[in-house]
Amino acid sequence: MKRVKSPNPNVFANYPLNRAGNERRSAEWVIAQQTHPDAQMIIISGQNPLIVRDAPLSRLSWLMLEALSLLPVQKDLVLLGLEGSAPRFAVDVTGHEDVFEGMGEFAGLRKSAPYLSADDLAIIGHAMWLLNWHERHQRCPQSGETT
Repeated sequence: MKRVKSPNPNVFANYPLNRAGNERRSAEWVIAQQTHPDAQMIIISGQNPLIVRDAPLSRLSWLMLEALSLLPVQKDLVLLGLEGSAPRFAVDVTGHEDVFEGMGEFAGLRKSAPYLSADDLAIIGHAMWLLNWHERHQRCPQSGETT
């Protein structure tokens, strides 16, 4: 009798994107991904992702990278990974939430979690962790250079 592996109850452990671990080491490759025609991003303000409410469920609001041009300041994208060959990014827009009015709503993860898919939860959890890491580790502790 073949034993079937049960799904992991920790949705944050079931990351659906290919993190492109080898490729992402090349800064040139990551920058090139920003010009991919299918590149998309999720928007986060503090700890609140931009979501779209589709009753009874909700979903992450994936936007094309051109939406960054709406911001009055330049924000750095963080590569989350690849969905097939399409790159997926995250960006923190704290202080500029009004620019994205009508594209969804910024909602706390705890409040939205029961209404998001397991894939969306894994992606947003990873995105929030990665954005927080970049915010806290802006310089190399040994050389002092920008990371």
